Amino acid sequence: MRASLLIVASCFWSTVAAAQQLGDLKITFQAKGDIPKAKVIRGVPAGAAMPINDDSLVINTKNQGVANVLVHVYTGTRGGTQLPKQEHRNYKQTVTCRNFSFDPHFIVAQVGDTVEFVNSDPVAQIVNVAFLRNSVVNLVLSANQSREIALKLPEPSPMPVSSGIHPWMKGWIAVLDHPFASLSDENGELTIKNLPAGDVVVFRAFHERAKFSEKIFVNGNQVQWVRNRFEVPIKPGLNDFGIVQIPSDQFK
Repeated sequence: MRASLLIVASCFWSTVAAAQQLGDLKITFQAKGDIPKAKVIRGVPAGAAMPINDDSLVINTKNQGVANVLVHVYTGTRGGTQLPKQEHRNYKQTVTCRNFSFDPHFIVAQVGDTVEFVNSDPVAQIVNVAFLRNSVVNLVLSANQSREIALKLPEPSPMPVSSGIHPWMKGWIAVLDHPFASLSDENGELTIKNLPAGDVVVFRAFHERAKFSEKIFVNGNQVQWVRNRFEVPIKPGLNDFGIVQIPSDQFK
């Protein structure tokens, strides 16, 4: 009996110790300076609910927060963080053609996931995804039609989603080989959970219109992220990286 209790206690404390070796990374992205004016799509087809906004740059006018910034652990062979092999999670995510836009504008997927493309518009849509490693997507979807696509390989960077009919329809899909990634929300905030603590981890940032390789500010200090990469020593618990400001003139 005593031996059994010791084994149970050992397992319990091992589990606790393992849990304490995980950390979360929080970052807030903001625009610095005057906010660029939001673009409105012109010349949209009949049947669209007006207006259709350009989702390539979404900035919160109340707190300057920048949405749809992707941050992920960089695992490339040149200076990346090496992670244990991850199990395929087999999630399904949905991208909907809604009001002649892609909803959501940006999704983050993992190898083993599927993406369902749904057309809720009253007319046919052509959905293209210019994958480099997965099979290129070229779908013709009638109204209320859907198709699923399997994601078998990681992509080297986020891949653009476009329409073969409406040139303003654009979106993004990131396909990673691990779960350590997050997109900033409407306040510019993101959190990457359950990172391995005790190591310096290499991250990479992406925004379709931001130039992270040029001057940016982290907690008021000007820095330069070479090839959009930066390093953070991860401690157990919450790691608040602080505020990353992107000068307005860096949005192309």
